[in-house]
Amino acid sequence: MVDEGLKVFERMLKEEQINPRAEHYGYLVGMLARAGRLEEARKLAELATDDKAASSAWWALLGGGHICSTSSVAEVAAAKMCEISSWDASYVVLLSNVYAGEGKFELVERLRSRIGKKSMAKLLNTARDSNIQVFQKC
Repeated sequence: MVDEGLKVFERMLKEEQINPRAEHYGYLVGMLARAGRLEEARKLAELATDDKAASSAWWALLGGGHICSTSSVAEVAAAKMCEISSWDASYVVLLSNVYAGEGKFELVERLRSRIGKKSMAKLLNTARDSNIQVFQKC
């Protein structure tokens, strides 16, 4: 089913010459992510050029990281969301849910205890190892 969706998207681009909208990126990235094809989903999200499409794609990937309990993917997606749109605690909550799914409860507690108290950069940098800085703009 996923491969069929990819074929339709490719045909839409090449044969029909339709410019994909935000929904197209979001649906396709979400489909790939839910199927566990996170690397493909990440690569597709990177192709989304305007903020609306990118936001839709990265949000779908963040959700896919949550479904698959893959914090490395969820962290990248949350960082991209932070770059694109204004701060939103929902990114932090979803990322903390990913950490919980991986049994990283200390990170969950750090994130959730700081929601509303700090900027996104400070909030998420406190949850990660000090030598890894994902969220720099928010």
